[in-house]
Amino acid sequence: MDKIADYSVEEYKVPLNKIKLNEKQIEMLNLQYNAPDRTVEVFELAKTLGYSNHNPVNGQYGRIGNFIADALNIEVTKQKDGKWHWWRTISDECDSEGGVRWKMKPNVAKALLELGIVNPE
Repeated sequence: MDKIADYSVEEYKVPLNKIKLNEKQIEMLNLQYNAPDRTVEVFELAKTLGYSNHNPVNGQYGRIGNFIADALNIEVTKQKDGKWHWWRTISDECDSEGGVRWKMKPNVAKALLELGIVNPE
């Protein structure tokens, strides 16, 4: 799978400062930010948020990632599964046994913190 380059904290702050995040998106970002190594297992994240499957998490992250990609002119290619993995603008995929894990990009984490979107626990 394609890996999207990491941009600077200042570059990430531009779209993150403009996007209107809903309560669930902010909660998801905070959960990932405060997770060990800023890494979450997608199905567990969905469960924690009260969803029965991962689709709503993918959709929420996708909207955020798509907004960031558009603002920074990031080219996201369609994957072999036929889907656009917009979440790759926020996180990288980690090796995992039995599930998909996302590790938040360090500069995304710093930008979120500096903008007050996430709060360290």
